[in-house]
Amino acid sequence: MAAMGWWEKSRIHQALKRLIAGPGIEVDSTTPSAPVVSAKISTDPSNALSFGTDDGLYVPPSATGTVTSVGVSGNNGISVSGSPITTSGTFTLGLGAITPTSVSTGNLTASGTVSLPNASITDAMLRNSAGLSVIGRPAASSGAPSDIVSTGARTFLASSAANTAVTFRAIDTADFPTGDWIGANNGTSYASASTALTADTTWFATGASVTLAAGTYLVTSFAQGFMRTTASTAAVTTRLFNVTDATAITSSECSILWDTAAVRQAQTGSVTLIITVGASKSIRLEASRLAGGAYTVSPTILNDTVGRSGITYVRIA
Repeated sequence: MAAMGWWEKSRIHQALKRLIAGPGIEVDSTTPSAPVVSAKISTDPSNALSFGTDDGLYVPPSATGTVTSVGVSGNNGISVSGSPITTSGTFTLGLGAITPTSVSTGNLTASGTVSLPNASITDAMLRNSAGLSVIGRPAASSGAPSDIVSTGARTFLASSAANTAVTFRAIDTADFPTGDWIGANNGTSYASASTALTADTTWFATGASVTLAAGTYLVTSFAQGFMRTTASTAAVTTRLFNVTDATAITSSECSILWDTAAVRQAQTGSVTLIITVGASKSIRLEASRLAGGAYTVSPTILNDTVGRSGITYVRIA
């Protein structure tokens, strides 16, 4: 093929431009048999493509734009304030009340520490446990809790002898107080040899007195009385009196002498009861004679080898 002259090349070049001409289109026909067509992106708005036309390409200098409203919503216990934003502003997210159903329909799980307000839980189940058991840490170390299961009837929860574990076990001898517990928690106080009851309806201290530490006691008061009367009703009664609180011990009265004839009489009487005190108390034995009796001599509380008068106690709890 003979080489093309300038005129032929120009004709081909012009024909191609008329065929595909348009803004941003370049035709390189240096080689007429293989012309190169290229397109350039213009920043000139006048070259913008219009619908239904193909007369040019246009891209804005920066891909930016504007919106009129931006909103955010939340659920599952998450609240949103400051939405929508129409000019400028800030979204604020808040964590509201969370219940198992507001979060999911399955088990509620969490990582880390979950803090709850005081008294916010009215009913909770940690997990299903074995029968006759408690949930705790059986070993002397920190770690996950587990079921501590009863080992049989009449067992109780206690630490091991080495204090390294907690288990259910039966009571053994080591669980009881050591030494003579009852012997170390009892006592007796005797009255004076003779206490004269010189006035009617007056309570006289007999000299018998004990001090009880906090606890429960089996207490017995006992007294020997003597009186001589003419033909009239006469009597002698004893009682226990709480000196610390200045009050008589309820139901501690005991009639040790009673007579309606002119006789000379000596008798003994006693009363036993359970007394519980919350703190140390001083208890004494008192005696009184009945008003109106024709006593030829003052009735007397005696403490001698014929009969003793006093207070005895044993701590039981």
